[in-house]
Amino acid sequence: MKNIFKLHIVITFLGFASFLSAQDTIVPNKELPYPIEDREGDFLTNPNSNPFYLDDPAVIEQKVEYDPETDLYIITETLNGRNVKPPTYMTFDEYLDFTLQQENQKYWESRTKTEQLLRDKNIKLPFEPGFNPNKEGGIFRGLTIDIRPQGNVEVTLGGNVQKYDNPNLPQRARTQGGFDFDMNINMNVTGKIGDALAMTIKYNNQTGFAFDNQFKLQYTGDEDDIIQLVEAGNVSFPLQTQLITGAQSLRGIKTQMRFGKLTMTNIVAEQQSQKQSVVLEDGAQTQTFEIKADQYETDKHFFLAQFFRDNYDQSLANLPNILSQVNIEEIEVWVTNRTGQTNNVRDIVAFLDLGEGDPFNPTVNPLAGQSFPNNNVNDLYNRLTFDQNLRLSNNVVTELNGANFNFEAIQDYEKTFARLLSPSEYILNRELGFISLQTALQPNQVLGVAFKYTYNGQVYQVGELTRNVPPDSSSVTKTLFVKMLRSSAIRPDLPTWDLMMKNIYSLGAYQISPNDFRLDIFYLDPGGGQKRFIPKGNLNEE
Repeated sequence: MKNIFKLHIVITFLGFASFLSAQDTIVPNKELPYPIEDREGDFLTNPNSNPFYLDDPAVIEQKVEYDPETDLYIITETLNGRNVKPPTYMTFDEYLDFTLQQENQKYWESRTKTEQLLRDKNIKLPFEPGFNPNKEGGIFRGLTIDIRPQGNVEVTLGGNVQKYDNPNLPQRARTQGGFDFDMNINMNVTGKIGDALAMTIKYNNQTGFAFDNQFKLQYTGDEDDIIQLVEAGNVSFPLQTQLITGAQSLRGIKTQMRFGKLTMTNIVAEQQSQKQSVVLEDGAQTQTFEIKADQYETDKHFFLAQFFRDNYDQSLANLPNILSQVNIEEIEVWVTNRTGQTNNVRDIVAFLDLGEGDPFNPTVNPLAGQSFPNNNVNDLYNRLTFDQNLRLSNNVVTELNGANFNFEAIQDYEKTFARLLSPSEYILNRELGFISLQTALQPNQVLGVAFKYTYNGQVYQVGELTRNVPPDSSSVTKTLFVKMLRSSAIRPDLPTWDLMMKNIYSLGAYQISPNDFRLDIFYLDPGGGQKRFIPKGNLNEE
């Protein structure tokens, strides 16, 4: 029987028959008065239910691991890295059903015990004889007073006396001085009275911010009381929703009361801080903007001619170096006067074709050798200056609509009473040839320009500057001929639609420093993922 007893001990602790030597004898379980059977299956689905069986030893490592490749849960029992029992497998649905069954079983067992305790009328509260909760401690639910101060208080007391041996001073004025008193307090006090009242004081007179000094008195009611919480001093008011953010760093009184299932929170406080969110990634402050492609700034940014639009991408091909031989030396910007201004105003006529070889096809120029925008790129400017009646404000519309020109208003030209913008009302890019207005144009406003520029040392001019057309002898202001950048009617079928820039977006951010500034633009691919470029479509598609 001694050998048999050893055999049972080894099997019970190790659960692995291969540890037996060849000389040991295995007796069948049916010959034992109380046979001990080895556990079949794994520890999870078939645990030992016999109370006389010893638990598995701690040296056996039991694991349940999920294998993403096979989508199976693997149940293993190992000893020093070797399997004690063959591993078993469970699918995701089988493991989910097993855990649900275990949770339901625990729930019903807990509920049964609770109902049994509630039906038992012999249960007594664990109070000592003569204990009355209404008298012992009162509303503080205890008589224990615990106050724990921490920190230090430094007091400097002395005197500062100065004596001047100056014969010009009276005897009493030669000695001056006074008391020198200084105090530094760094104190942190926590206190508690019973189980209901708590106090917290944090004070440092050398702190740089007032909200660092905290004082809070808190009363916590019992779970059955109407008054659940009363706080005085530094309080907060968090909310459970993300639509409305709560307030922090408040100083006042906060109460929380419960009426059955209704909870009411009241607060009267003063806010001592402001909330700002800053996101830091890799040591840099970042802010995310979501802008759609059609949300560009309209009616604010304009090319001065089709030439500058056609060469825009080529000029910016090697950023930060701008590959452009253009330099805008002088410019005048005219906008329809809707403000009632009387200074720097006059009648202008803005022409669509002025300075353009062929606005509908800018790459083709009717005059050979005139490939740059200027007044001589076509014969329009010469025809305008030849007819002196066009200088008169009352005759210009009739002449342009007549047989000599056969122009159509709004499409070919616009006559308007305009004001000259000051340089502070727009931003000029002298190398790329476009302007950015500080204020967007109204739908019925006309925008016209006259400018002079150099290209590779050669001087060109488009439109007429104010100094080019002085008043005549009768002091009657003559009309100015300028280039039209936008008419009072916005039409995508006109060449002026291409002059309005559609690649400038407003981020709504201000005071951005150019130093260490970085802007990443990502394209959300409909097929999924983000790209730093816009993929080209099928070139065969129209």
